[in-house]
Amino acid sequence: MLCISNEARDFERAVEFLVHAGDNATKLYAYAEAEKHYTHALSLVEKLPREKQPEELLKLYQKRGTVNHALSRFPLAIGDFTKMLEQARQLNSLDLQSEALNALTTSLFFSHRLEETAARAGEALEVADRAGSQAMRRYDDVSNCAQATLLRRTAGCQACIGYVISTARTLDLQPALLTGLTWRGCLHFFQSEYEAAVKLETEASVWLQSCATDFCC
Repeated sequence: MLCISNEARDFERAVEFLVHAGDNATKLYAYAEAEKHYTHALSLVEKLPREKQPEELLKLYQKRGTVNHALSRFPLAIGDFTKMLEQARQLNSLDLQSEALNALTTSLFFSHRLEETAARAGEALEVADRAGSQAMRRYDDVSNCAQATLLRRTAGCQACIGYVISTARTLDLQPALLTGLTWRGCLHFFQSEYEAAVKLETEASVWLQSCATDFCC
C-alpha cells in the first residue's frame, strides 16, 4: 500500500510539473508547446487517485481548449470544452458548467457551426437562470449577444455587449470581460471597423493568457 501511495504522489508531481510547463509556455505565446504539455498531463490523470481525477481533468481540458482555440484549432477546442462540460456536470457545479458552455459557444462560433452556437448559448443562459447568480447572468448575457450577432442585429447586440463589458470591468469578472471583448471585436470586424477590432482582440488576448495560466475561465 505504501508503494502505491508513493507512486500516486509521483504521478501527481508529474502532472503538476507538466501543467506548470504548459502555463509557462502559454505566457510566452508558445501555444503548440503548451498543448503538448497539457496533453501529456491528461495522459497521466488516470494514474491519480480517483477522487482527484474529475477536477484535474476539467482544469486540463479548459487549459488545452484555450490554447487550441488560440491556435485556431477550433474543432479540437470544441472537443476539449465539451469534455470540460462533462466534468463540470460530474462535479455538479453550475459555475463551471457556465464557463464551459461559454467557451464552447465561442469555439463553435469561430468554426461557423452557427446552429450549434445558438443552441449552446441558450443552454448557457438556462444554466445561469438555474444558478440564480446575477454575476453569472451578466457573463451569460454575452451568449445572448452572440445569437444577436449571428442574426446581424448589430444595434441591439452592440448595446448588450457594451453593458456586459462595463459591468465585467466594474465587478472584475475576468471571464465575462474576456468573452465580451472577444464578441465586441467580432462585431467591429463585421462592421469593417478593423482598427477597433484589433484593439479589442489584443486586449482579449491578454486576458486569455491570464485565464489559461490562472484557470480563471
